[in-house]
Amino acid sequence: MVDSGPSNLETPMIDPSANLLMRSREYFCPLAPRPEDFAWVDVASGLISQGRFQGQLPAVPVGQVYLVAQHAIEAVNLLRRMDSEASPMPQRAVFHHDDVEGLWGFGDVCGPVKRLPMVEAVLRPIEQACEAVIALRIGVPADFATWEPVKRIDDIMFLWEDRDLRGGPDRGCLPREQLTCWPPDLAYARWISEHVRLQDA
Repeated sequence: MVDSGPSNLETPMIDPSANLLMRSREYFCPLAPRPEDFAWVDVASGLISQGRFQGQLPAVPVGQVYLVAQHAIEAVNLLRRMDSEASPMPQRAVFHHDDVEGLWGFGDVCGPVKRLPMVEAVLRPIEQACEAVIALRIGVPADFATWEPVKRIDDIMFLWEDRDLRGGPDRGCLPREQLTCWPPDLAYARWISEHVRLQDA
């Protein structure tokens, strides 16, 4: 569905005609996002097409990519290991915290660039608008991606990924398991399975 009208969310509109064709054949406008304009297969398809760290992984063989979809699954599994009694809501928040990257058309923008004031001024309002519609779909508050438990898990994931994928130091507090890159089809199947599991919880 092509929506060229205003969103019912307070979002900074630049050009409502910026519609992106999704795998589900729906049209999603990141500048005027609506929760009914995307399917979860769209998110999964986008996340298996995005490599963490722009694919720049010195410790990984050429041709292997550590996908954002895998990052989401590893993150929610890490939360469960750290808190075996974590309720479904924080699990959903952690699992879906990067969903925007599969929908908004900008992919996984690396932190050092994303934090530049001139970049943040443009991207952050769009990101927040997309996060708000994702939040409606998964039943969490709109600011879920910035919750302290989400940021804590994401920070640990960064250190773990840096050690295993980029040759960073072992800081001693990280999981012993070595991260390896999943192929896209496996990441897709596991992401969809985890999503269904959390929505049914």
